[in-house]
Amino acid sequence: MGKLMDDIVKITTDHEEIREWADKYRGRPEIIDQTGGGERMVGLRIDFPGRRDENFLGENEEMEYVSWEEFFRRFDSLNLAFEYEDRGELPDPSASYRFVKRTSIMEVG
Repeated sequence: MGKLMDDIVKITTDHEEIREWADKYRGRPEIIDQTGGGERMVGLRIDFPGRRDENFLGENEEMEYVSWEEFFRRFDSLNLAFEYEDRGELPDPSASYRFVKRTSIMEVG
């Protein structure tokens, strides 16, 4: 995300708030399963129709649509928070959010 006015960038761990934001832009929850060097890492993303952000994923990464329940189970187990833009229509919602560690938001706030 670029530099934004503070009043349009929000950070939350509230599942319903995250889901409502994603639903507004027709986003679907996905799990990214990345393997490499003998290690397995799991990440999260929200897929939006018509966006080609898959091009930024590595060749050792596989994506799988999951239920919101499974998505939030992993979201909580990874101790994440959701940082997003809240300013009406977004030209590219896939570039308007990111996951951050909850510990990093506690240090700021």
